Amino acid sequence: MEGVTDELTCCICCEMFQEPVMLECMHHFCKKCILRFWRGSRTAVSCPQCRRQFDSKNFRTNYLVAGVVEKVRGASTQDFRLRLQRDSAELQQRVRSDFERMHQILWKEETSLVTELQQDEASALEKLESHVQQLNAGLEELEQLISCTQGCLEQLKSTVLIETRGLARSVQIDGEPDISSHFRSARYTGPLQYIIWKKMYKSLEPAPARLTFDLNTAHPNLAVSDDLTSVTEANEQLPVPNNPERFDKCVNVLASQGFSSGRHYWEVGVDGKTKWDLGVAKESVDRKVVVKITPCNGYWTLRLRNTDQYWAGTLPWKRLPIQRKPKRIGLFLDFDAGRLSFYDAEDMSHLLTFRQPFSERVLPFFSTCFNEGGLNSAPLRLCQIGP
Repeated sequence: MEGVTDELTCCICCEMFQEPVMLECMHHFCKKCILRFWRGSRTAVSCPQCRRQFDSKNFRTNYLVAGVVEKVRGASTQDFRLRLQRDSAELQQRVRSDFERMHQILWKEETSLVTELQQDEASALEKLESHVQQLNAGLEELEQLISCTQGCLEQLKSTVLIETRGLARSVQIDGEPDISSHFRSARYTGPLQYIIWKKMYKSLEPAPARLTFDLNTAHPNLAVSDDLTSVTEANEQLPVPNNPERFDKCVNVLASQGFSSGRHYWEVGVDGKTKWDLGVAKESVDRKVVVKITPCNGYWTLRLRNTDQYWAGTLPWKRLPIQRKPKRIGLFLDFDAGRLSFYDAEDMSHLLTFRQPFSERVLPFFSTCFNEGGLNSAPLRLCQIGP
Protein backbone atom coordinates (compact mmCIF):
# COMPACT_ATOMS: atom_id res chain seq x y z
CA MET A 1 0.00 0.00 0.00
CA GLU A 2 2.85 2.38 0.82
CA GLY A 3 4.37 1.95 -2.65
CA VAL A 4 1.01 2.64 -4.29
CA THR A 5 0.56 5.77 -2.17
CA ASP A 6 3.99 7.03 -3.30
CA GLU A 7 2.97 6.63 -6.93
CA LEU A 8 -0.23 8.57 -6.29
CA THR A 9 1.55 11.53 -4.67
CA CYS A 10 1.72 14.92 -6.38
CA CYS A 11 5.33 16.10 -6.53
CA ILE A 12 4.22 19.73 -6.15
CA CYS A 13 2.26 19.54 -2.89
CA CYS A 14 3.66 16.15 -1.72
CA GLU A 15 0.12 14.97 -0.95
CA MET A 16 -2.13 12.39 -2.62
CA PHE A 17 -3.69 13.63 -5.85
CA GLN A 18 -6.74 15.86 -5.69
CA GLU A 19 -8.48 15.91 -9.09
CA PRO A 20 -5.49 14.32 -10.86
CA VAL A 21 -4.74 15.60 -14.37
CA MET A 22 -2.23 14.34 -16.94
CA LEU A 23 0.01 16.48 -19.16
CA GLU A 24 1.12 15.52 -22.66
CA CYS A 25 4.38 14.20 -21.18
CA MET A 26 2.28 11.68 -19.14
CA HIS A 27 3.18 13.19 -15.75
CA HIS A 28 0.34 13.66 -13.26
CA PHE A 29 -0.41 16.52 -10.85
CA CYS A 30 -3.30 17.88 -8.83
CA LYS A 31 -5.38 20.17 -11.01
CA LYS A 32 -5.09 23.09 -8.56
CA CYS A 33 -1.32 22.53 -8.16
CA ILE A 34 -0.50 22.63 -11.89
CA LEU A 35 -2.73 25.67 -12.46
CA ARG A 36 -1.01 27.44 -9.57
CA PHE A 37 2.39 26.43 -10.95
CA TRP A 38 1.51 27.88 -14.36
CA ARG A 39 -0.02 31.04 -12.92
CA GLY A 40 1.50 34.14 -14.50
CA SER A 41 2.83 32.33 -17.59
CA ARG A 42 1.24 33.89 -20.67
CA THR A 43 3.29 32.06 -23.30
CA ALA A 44 4.85 28.62 -23.14
CA VAL A 45 4.50 26.54 -19.98
CA SER A 46 6.50 23.53 -18.79
CA CYS A 47 6.13 20.32 -16.81
CA PRO A 48 7.45 20.77 -13.24
CA GLN A 49 8.90 17.27 -13.33
CA CYS A 50 10.60 16.78 -16.70
CA ARG A 51 10.74 20.48 -17.81
CA ARG A 52 9.16 19.70 -21.21
CA GLN A 53 7.59 22.85 -22.65
CA PHE A 54 4.07 23.17 -24.09
CA ASP A 55 2.52 25.89 -26.22
CA SER A 56 -0.67 26.05 -24.15
CA LYS A 57 -2.02 25.10 -20.76
CA ASN A 58 -3.56 21.81 -21.86
CA PHE A 59 -4.20 18.78 -19.68
CA ARG A 60 -6.86 16.17 -19.26
CA THR A 61 -8.47 14.61 -16.23
CA ASN A 62 -7.29 11.05 -15.60
CA TYR A 63 -10.38 9.32 -14.25
CA LEU A 64 -8.55 6.02 -13.86
CA VAL A 65 -5.98 7.55 -11.50
CA ALA A 66 -8.74 9.44 -9.71
CA GLY A 67 -10.56 6.14 -9.14
CA VAL A 68 -7.45 4.47 -7.77
CA VAL A 69 -6.87 7.42 -5.43
CA GLU A 70 -10.42 7.11 -4.09
CA LYS A 71 -9.97 3.37 -3.52
CA VAL A 72 -6.71 3.94 -1.67
CA ARG A 73 -8.32 6.65 0.44
CA GLY A 74 -11.23 4.34 1.12
CA ALA A 75 -9.06 1.48 2.35
CA SER A 76 -10.70 -0.36 5.22
CA THR A 77 -10.35 0.87 8.78
CA GLN A 78 -9.10 -2.57 9.74
CA ASP A 79 -6.18 -2.36 7.30
CA PHE A 80 -5.32 1.09 8.61
CA ARG A 81 -5.49 -0.13 12.21
CA LEU A 82 -3.23 -3.09 11.46
CA ARG A 83 -0.71 -0.88 9.69
CA LEU A 84 -0.81 1.61 12.55
CA GLN A 85 -0.24 -1.15 15.10
CA ARG A 86 2.64 -2.56 13.05
CA ASP A 87 4.29 0.83 12.63
CA SER A 88 3.82 1.59 16.32
CA ALA A 89 5.40 -1.74 17.29
CA GLU A 90 8.39 -1.07 15.04
CA LEU A 91 8.84 2.40 16.50
CA GLN A 92 8.57 1.08 20.06
CA GLN A 93 11.20 -1.54 19.27
CA ARG A 94 13.51 1.14 17.83
CA VAL A 95 13.04 3.37 20.88
CA ARG A 96 13.73 0.47 23.23
CA SER A 97 16.79 -0.51 21.20
CA ASP A 98 18.22 3.02 21.29
CA PHE A 99 17.66 3.35 25.04
CA GLU A 100 19.00 -0.18 25.64
CA ARG A 101 22.21 0.81 23.86
CA MET A 102 22.58 3.83 26.13
CA HIS A 103 21.72 1.77 29.20
CA GLN A 104 24.41 -0.76 28.30
CA ILE A 105 27.01 1.99 27.97
CA LEU A 106 26.02 3.49 31.32
CA TRP A 107 25.91 0.07 33.01
CA LYS A 108 29.36 -0.81 31.66
CA GLU A 109 30.87 2.48 32.85
CA GLU A 110 29.14 2.23 36.24
CA THR A 111 30.31 -1.36 36.76
CA SER A 112 33.87 -0.48 35.78
CA LEU A 113 34.01 2.55 38.06
CA VAL A 114 32.43 0.77 41.05
CA THR A 115 34.84 -2.15 40.59
CA GLU A 116 37.83 0.23 40.62
CA LEU A 117 36.42 1.93 43.72
CA GLN A 118 36.03 -1.43 45.48
CA GLN A 119 39.60 -2.37 44.55
CA ASP A 120 40.88 0.94 45.91
CA GLU A 121 38.86 0.35 49.09
CA ALA A 122 40.40 -3.13 49.51
CA SER A 123 43.89 -1.74 48.91
CA ALA A 124 43.32 1.05 51.46
CA LEU A 125 42.00 -1.41 54.04
CA GLU A 126 45.03 -3.64 53.49
CA LYS A 127 47.37 -0.69 54.10
CA LEU A 128 45.37 0.28 57.18
CA GLU A 129 45.51 -3.27 58.56
CA SER A 130 49.28 -3.38 57.98
CA HIS A 131 49.65 -0.08 59.84
CA VAL A 132 47.56 -1.36 62.77
CA GLN A 133 49.73 -4.49 62.97
CA GLN A 134 52.83 -2.30 62.97
CA LEU A 135 51.34 -0.18 65.76
CA ASN A 136 50.59 -3.28 67.85
CA ALA A 137 54.13 -4.60 67.34
CA GLY A 138 55.52 -1.19 68.31
CA LEU A 139 53.37 -1.06 71.45
CA GLU A 140 54.55 -4.51 72.46
CA GLU A 141 58.17 -3.49 71.93
CA LEU A 142 57.57 -0.27 73.86
CA GLU A 143 56.08 -2.19 76.80
CA GLN A 144 59.17 -4.40 76.88
CA LEU A 145 61.38 -1.31 76.87
CA ILE A 146 59.39 0.25 79.73
CA SER A 147 59.64 -2.97 81.72
CA CYS A 148 63.38 -3.05 81.15
CA THR A 149 63.68 0.58 82.22
CA GLN A 150 61.74 -0.08 85.43
CA GLY A 151 64.08 -2.97 86.19
CA CYS A 152 67.07 -0.71 85.80
CA LEU A 153 65.54 1.85 88.13
CA GLU A 154 65.05 -0.82 90.79
CA GLN A 155 68.70 -1.78 90.52
CA LEU A 156 69.71 1.85 91.03
CA LYS A 157 68.41 1.65 94.56
CA SER A 158 70.98 -0.96 95.51
CA THR A 159 73.97 -0.25 93.35
CA VAL A 160 75.60 2.66 91.61
CA LEU A 161 77.00 0.88 88.58
CA ILE A 162 74.53 -0.90 86.33
CA GLU A 163 74.48 -1.80 82.71
CA THR A 164 71.80 0.13 80.73
CA ARG A 165 72.41 -1.42 77.36
CA GLY A 166 69.33 -1.19 75.16
CA LEU A 167 67.64 1.71 76.97
CA ALA A 168 68.55 4.11 74.17
CA ARG A 169 66.86 1.98 71.57
CA SER A 170 63.90 3.74 69.92
CA VAL A 171 60.72 2.14 68.58
CA GLN A 172 60.35 2.68 64.78
CA ILE A 173 56.77 3.04 63.43
CA ASP A 174 55.86 4.26 59.95
CA GLY A 175 53.57 7.26 59.57
CA GLU A 176 49.83 6.79 59.18
CA PRO A 177 48.97 5.89 55.54
CA ASP A 178 47.04 8.56 53.56
CA ILE A 179 44.03 6.41 52.88
CA SER A 180 41.64 9.23 52.04
CA SER A 181 43.72 10.28 49.00
CA HIS A 182 42.43 7.22 47.14
CA PHE A 183 38.87 8.45 47.46
CA ARG A 184 39.70 12.07 46.68
CA SER A 185 41.03 10.98 43.28
CA ALA A 186 39.73 12.98 40.30
CA ARG A 187 38.66 9.63 38.89
CA TYR A 188 35.78 9.65 41.39
CA THR A 189 35.33 13.34 42.29
CA GLY A 190 35.66 14.90 38.80
CA PRO A 191 32.78 15.88 36.45
CA LEU A 192 31.57 12.30 36.19
CA GLN A 193 28.51 12.97 34.04
CA TYR A 194 30.57 14.97 31.53
CA ILE A 195 33.25 12.26 31.38
CA ILE A 196 30.63 9.59 30.67
CA TRP A 197 28.86 11.84 28.13
CA LYS A 198 32.08 12.13 26.14
CA LYS A 199 32.33 8.36 26.05
CA MET A 200 28.66 8.01 25.06
CA TYR A 201 29.14 10.53 22.26
CA LYS A 202 31.49 8.11 20.49
CA SER A 203 28.63 5.58 20.38
CA LEU A 204 25.99 7.91 18.92
CA GLU A 205 24.14 6.51 15.91
CA PRO A 206 24.08 8.27 13.61
CA ALA A 207 27.20 10.14 14.63
CA PRO A 208 26.94 13.87 13.82
CA ALA A 209 28.21 14.45 10.29
CA ARG A 210 31.21 16.77 9.99
CA LEU A 211 30.29 18.71 6.88
CA THR A 212 32.20 21.29 4.86
CA PHE A 213 31.02 23.60 2.09
CA ASP A 214 31.96 22.66 -1.47
CA LEU A 215 33.73 25.68 -2.99
CA ASN A 216 33.10 24.37 -6.50
CA THR A 217 29.32 24.70 -6.01
CA ALA A 218 29.22 28.11 -4.30
CA HIS A 219 27.62 31.01 -6.20
CA PRO A 220 30.24 33.66 -7.14
CA ASN A 221 28.76 36.07 -4.57
CA LEU A 222 29.28 33.65 -1.69
CA ALA A 223 32.38 34.00 0.51
CA VAL A 224 33.33 30.74 2.23
CA SER A 225 35.67 30.74 5.25
CA ASP A 226 39.12 29.13 5.07
CA ASP A 227 37.95 26.16 7.16
CA LEU A 228 34.94 25.69 4.82
CA THR A 229 32.39 25.87 7.67
CA SER A 230 31.01 29.42 7.31
CA VAL A 231 29.44 31.19 4.33
CA THR A 232 28.05 34.68 3.75
CA GLU A 233 27.08 36.78 0.75
CA ALA A 234 29.81 39.14 -0.45
CA ASN A 235 29.12 42.64 -1.81
CA GLU A 236 30.60 41.73 -5.19
CA GLN A 237 31.29 38.60 -7.18
CA LEU A 238 34.49 36.73 -6.42
CA PRO A 239 36.91 35.62 -9.18
CA VAL A 240 35.96 31.93 -9.38
CA PRO A 241 35.95 29.54 -12.36
CA ASN A 242 32.64 28.91 -14.13
CA ASN A 243 32.64 25.17 -13.56
CA PRO A 244 29.58 22.93 -14.18
CA GLU A 245 29.00 22.30 -10.46
CA ARG A 246 28.57 25.97 -9.55
CA PHE A 247 25.23 27.71 -8.93
CA ASP A 248 25.05 30.71 -11.28
CA LYS A 249 21.61 32.23 -10.69
CA CYS A 250 20.96 31.92 -6.94
CA VAL A 251 23.19 32.35 -3.86
CA ASN A 252 23.28 28.62 -3.11
CA VAL A 253 26.00 26.20 -2.05
CA LEU A 254 26.16 22.45 -1.39
CA ALA A 255 28.16 20.40 1.08
CA SER A 256 31.13 18.37 -0.12
CA GLN A 257 29.65 15.29 1.55
CA GLY A 258 26.65 13.54 -0.01
CA PHE A 259 24.47 10.60 1.00
CA SER A 260 22.97 7.69 -0.90
CA SER A 261 22.03 5.44 2.05
CA GLY A 262 21.87 5.34 5.83
CA ARG A 263 20.93 7.81 8.55
CA HIS A 264 22.69 11.16 8.98
CA TYR A 265 22.45 14.20 11.26
CA TRP A 266 24.00 17.66 11.05
CA GLU A 267 23.40 21.12 12.48
CA VAL A 268 23.55 24.60 10.94
CA GLY A 269 23.95 27.85 12.88
CA VAL A 270 21.47 30.49 11.69
CA ASP A 271 21.68 33.02 14.53
CA GLY A 272 21.31 36.64 13.40
CA LYS A 273 19.83 35.89 9.97
CA THR A 274 16.49 37.12 8.64
CA LYS A 275 16.30 34.81 5.59
CA TRP A 276 17.74 31.40 4.66
CA ASP A 277 16.96 28.07 2.98
CA LEU A 278 18.24 24.74 4.36
CA GLY A 279 17.70 21.12 3.35
CA VAL A 280 18.97 18.63 0.79
CA ALA A 281 19.12 18.61 -3.00
CA LYS A 282 19.52 15.90 -5.58
CA GLU A 283 23.04 15.70 -6.95
CA SER A 284 21.65 16.12 -10.49
CA VAL A 285 19.83 19.44 -9.94
CA ASP A 286 20.41 22.01 -12.71
CA ARG A 287 22.57 24.71 -11.17
CA LYS A 288 22.61 27.04 -14.18
CA VAL A 289 18.90 27.97 -14.25
CA VAL A 290 16.38 29.57 -11.92
CA VAL A 291 13.93 26.96 -10.63
CA LYS A 292 11.46 26.82 -7.80
CA ILE A 293 13.04 25.17 -4.75
CA THR A 294 10.50 22.36 -4.40
CA PRO A 295 10.56 18.55 -4.12
CA CYS A 296 9.48 18.09 -7.74
CA ASN A 297 12.64 19.96 -8.77
CA GLY A 298 14.85 17.94 -6.43
CA TYR A 299 14.92 20.19 -3.33
CA TRP A 300 13.53 19.50 0.15
CA THR A 301 13.90 22.61 2.30
CA LEU A 302 12.88 24.58 5.36
CA ARG A 303 12.83 28.35 4.73
CA LEU A 304 12.95 31.51 6.85
CA ARG A 305 11.55 34.79 5.58
CA ASN A 306 10.95 38.21 7.19
CA THR A 307 12.93 37.36 10.35
CA ASP A 308 10.31 35.09 11.97
CA GLN A 309 8.22 33.42 9.26
CA TYR A 310 9.06 29.75 8.67
CA TRP A 311 7.84 27.86 5.61
CA ALA A 312 7.99 24.32 4.24
CA GLY A 313 9.52 24.44 0.75
CA THR A 314 6.53 22.86 -1.00
CA LEU A 315 4.50 24.31 -3.86
CA PRO A 316 2.78 26.38 -2.70
CA TRP A 317 4.80 27.18 0.43
CA LYS A 318 3.25 26.00 3.68
CA ARG A 319 3.51 28.30 6.72
CA LEU A 320 4.76 26.56 9.87
CA PRO A 321 3.60 27.51 13.39
CA ILE A 322 7.08 28.00 14.86
CA GLN A 323 6.99 30.40 17.81
CA ARG A 324 10.56 30.49 19.11
CA LYS A 325 13.32 31.61 16.75
CA PRO A 326 15.90 28.78 16.54
CA LYS A 327 19.60 29.66 16.63
CA ARG A 328 20.64 26.28 15.27
CA ILE A 329 18.73 23.96 12.96
CA GLY A 330 19.26 20.20 13.20
CA LEU A 331 18.63 18.10 10.09
CA PHE A 332 18.07 14.33 10.24
CA LEU A 333 18.13 12.38 6.99
CA ASP A 334 16.96 8.76 6.86
CA PHE A 335 17.74 8.08 3.21
CA ASP A 336 16.48 4.51 3.09
CA ALA A 337 13.16 5.45 4.73
CA GLY A 338 12.73 8.51 2.48
CA ARG A 339 12.51 10.94 5.38
CA LEU A 340 14.07 14.35 6.07
CA SER A 341 13.30 16.06 9.40
CA PHE A 342 14.18 19.48 10.80
CA TYR A 343 14.60 20.31 14.50
CA ASP A 344 15.36 23.26 16.75
CA ALA A 345 18.78 21.94 17.78
CA GLU A 346 18.70 23.69 21.18
CA ASP A 347 15.86 21.55 22.58
CA MET A 348 15.32 19.11 19.64
CA SER A 349 11.71 20.23 19.16
CA HIS A 350 10.36 19.03 15.82
CA LEU A 351 9.79 21.63 13.08
CA LEU A 352 9.07 19.79 9.80
CA THR A 353 9.35 16.39 8.10
CA PHE A 354 9.32 15.48 4.41
CA ARG A 355 8.37 11.91 3.52
CA GLN A 356 9.23 11.00 -0.05
CA PRO A 357 11.52 8.31 -1.47
CA PHE A 358 14.90 9.55 -2.70
CA SER A 359 15.75 8.24 -6.16
CA GLU A 360 19.41 9.31 -6.19
CA ARG A 361 22.25 10.68 -4.09
CA VAL A 362 21.44 13.89 -2.20
CA LEU A 363 23.68 16.59 -0.75
CA PRO A 364 23.06 19.06 2.09
CA PHE A 365 21.79 22.33 0.55
CA PHE A 366 22.20 25.90 1.81
CA SER A 367 21.12 29.34 0.65
CA THR A 368 22.19 32.46 2.54
CA CYS A 369 19.65 34.53 0.56
CA PHE A 370 20.56 38.15 -0.23
CA ASN A 371 22.00 40.23 2.60
CA GLU A 372 19.30 42.91 2.26
CA GLY A 373 21.71 45.82 2.67
CA GLY A 374 23.36 44.26 5.71
CA LEU A 375 20.18 43.17 7.53
CA ASN A 376 20.86 39.54 6.54
CA SER A 377 24.66 39.64 6.51
CA ALA A 378 25.14 37.06 9.29
CA PRO A 379 26.74 33.82 8.01
CA LEU A 380 25.40 30.31 7.87
CA ARG A 381 27.68 28.11 9.99
CA LEU A 382 28.21 24.36 9.88
CA CYS A 383 28.27 23.27 13.52
CA GLN A 384 31.02 20.79 14.32
CA ILE A 385 29.27 18.83 17.06
CA GLY A 386 31.34 16.90 19.55
CA PRO A 387 33.03 16.89 22.95
